[in-house]
Amino acid sequence: MPREIGRHIIRLDKVDSTNSYLKKNTELTKEHGLVVITKMQTSGRGRFGRKFTSIQNGNVTFSVILHPKLPIEKFQLYSLLAGIVVSRVLEKYIDRVTLKWPNDVLVRGKKICGILIESIKNYDIDQSCLILGIGLNTKGFVRDYPSELENIITTLEEEMFRDINEFHYSNAFPNIENEKIFQEILEELEQCLEIYTNYSVTNNIIRKKRLHHKLILQEWLVRSK
Repeated sequence: MPREIGRHIIRLDKVDSTNSYLKKNTELTKEHGLVVITKMQTSGRGRFGRKFTSIQNGNVTFSVILHPKLPIEKFQLYSLLAGIVVSRVLEKYIDRVTLKWPNDVLVRGKKICGILIESIKNYDIDQSCLILGIGLNTKGFVRDYPSELENIITTLEEEMFRDINEFHYSNAFPNIENEKIFQEILEELEQCLEIYTNYSVTNNIIRKKRLHHKLILQEWLVRSK
């Protein structure tokens, strides 16, 4: 089956916010699965206008366009799904990954990833589109971020380095490739969208139906403990 998520990727060196970029360039929202990724966000956003702080080349920050088959009021389901996706990828590298309602991914109680979903009406295709934004702290250490975030956030590198020292007593630094992690998230998102989508068969034609919200919530709750 041809890949849908990430078939078309727009790469930017710097932008205020990948979500904002797509809201300004609404013609891009016509394409389900289109992705915008940047090396640096200067004004990353979270829920309720909170700021997402980036460091140069230290984060995987991107947004995906999705065309949900759900009412707008149920778009939040995709935030839960994105948390599951990121958790599955992080668990390949580190332990103690949990989810916090409704859109944070934590490690040892500290935030490592934020998720922001926004809807936008595209009148060209007469459909409400969903912009799924993901900001994951990958490289660097907490000391590289503003001091007020010291007890709030963590990074993949910091957690991998901690695990190495706990179990192997080594000073070796983990090898983290942002592009590899980015591609793993896209692949996992594609797989989860398939796994959690109901199908119907009419006249031997397979038709996709809506996301199976109960199964998504079930996995999310398991990962939130």
